[in-house]
Amino acid sequence: MTRVQVIVPARNREQEIEACLRSIGEAIHRLREPWNAGVVVVCDACSDTTALRAQRALPDATVLICNYASADNARARGAEFALDEREAQWLAFTNADLEVPPNWLTLQLARADAGFEAAAGLVESNLSTDAGRAHHERARGANLGIRTTGYRRSGGFAHWPCAEKRDILQRLDLRNGNICWDTQSIVARVRARPAIAALDCLPPQYNSA
Repeated sequence: MTRVQVIVPARNREQEIEACLRSIGEAIHRLREPWNAGVVVVCDACSDTTALRAQRALPDATVLICNYASADNARARGAEFALDEREAQWLAFTNADLEVPPNWLTLQLARADAGFEAAAGLVESNLSTDAGRAHHERARGANLGIRTTGYRRSGGFAHWPCAEKRDILQRLDLRNGNICWDTQSIVARVRARPAIAALDCLPPQYNSA
């Protein structure tokens, strides 16, 4: 049975974490053999009840406590746990303030079955912007799936202050990794805040679909 682990970094997300994990739980429920999934929530430098609410929302989830105050370090910690303790073969990453659709994992793993090493999706916000309209952010680290062989081959998450999530895809791409840039069907939705990440630290080819 192929093992999938969903990694969710969270810092003071007590208002959003339960909805996030419920949506992940529904996505896991949609999976069929031979995929088997678990969830790792990495509560990083939290001063609220995020960890308690995470365990309440998804009792089977593993909740890790750390004090990095760094999203990329928290993601790396979750990935290390998934690889070492859960022997994961596919890692799926999202953020604690997002809700994923029920077919989120099904679509990612269909890309895996098709031979892709990674599937990078879209983050959508329906919150008001300065322009007064819905907008999309290609914050793919908040909506990313990657085969563990590709994760290791790329070196994992670099501890950089900017674009750490897209950097892993850059490095995988430079090593001729087979990446599915899917901004049409693999979509997660922001629950709380309109801005996910600035993309101006990436080369233009990594800012396009």
